Amino acid sequence: MEKRPPAHSAVGVAPAGARGKTISIIMGGVASGTVLGVPLGLLLAERWGWQAALWLIALIGLVALIGLVFRLSPMPTAQVVPMRRKLSILTDRRVIGLLGISLLAAIASLGMYTFIAPLIDAHGERSVTPYLWVWGVGGVLGSFLIGTLVDRFSGPRLTFAIMLLLGIALIALPLLLAISPWLALIPIALWGAVGWALQVPQNNELMKARESQGDGNLVVALNESALYLGSAIGASIGGLALAMQVSVDVLSVGAGVVALLGMGVQVWLIKKPRRAVSRAIVFEVVRYPVVFADIA
Repeated sequence: MEKRPPAHSAVGVAPAGARGKTISIIMGGVASGTVLGVPLGLLLAERWGWQAALWLIALIGLVALIGLVFRLSPMPTAQVVPMRRKLSILTDRRVIGLLGISLLAAIASLGMYTFIAPLIDAHGERSVTPYLWVWGVGGVLGSFLIGTLVDRFSGPRLTFAIMLLLGIALIALPLLLAISPWLALIPIALWGAVGWALQVPQNNELMKARESQGDGNLVVALNESALYLGSAIGASIGGLALAMQVSVDVLSVGAGVVALLGMGVQVWLIKKPRRAVSRAIVFEVVRYPVVFADIA
């Protein structure tokens, strides 16, 4: 039996027209756990020992299990997909393009997040904690708020806007840090919001791309892999750059450029269906010139 990613499982029981909102709740939960889990766990560990943090995790898991047992509707069993069919997903150009956007976004956003502390330190000795909190709160808000937009607007255009804002935020961050540490909170909040929000339209579009083939769960899993790979690539490249004495400000600007490259991939995906339709029309006109002449 195939395992389903949480986003795909949730969409399977979501009401019609609420797919984006459903995915955003999943991503919002992940963001909330990331933002609140570490400081809350540290607080418990300082007061009652590290065991208290683990007991909290166990309690939350138990509550979640009870909720799933009593509230989750029955779900159809996912079919076992042969390896050849899994690999055939990689021949889908649209899927490859969407995965490429996620990869570039992770290189830019998660990769640069690794170096947020040295970036802040480069503009004066101050605590990085407030900036991490602002980034995290932005991520939680972005994850929850994007869901309604995904159900109302075109996913590709939302992704285009998100990648554009991500690029602007990363490029503007060192510039605003040089002016004022308070002004820098604006691009950091924007960075967190769009960085976390991106995966809602991305997962939605991936599942739509493979809906007729019935393997949307596989592309969502591939998308998660692209994110982890991008994070590793971004951190590795950033570490090598710093070892070569590259300014951390240049690193942030470079991450912004990578995000804009992802925006370019999205532009290609938006134009690609139009070109395909145009070629199909030309083909039909050439094939049946008399019919089209009569219509004209």
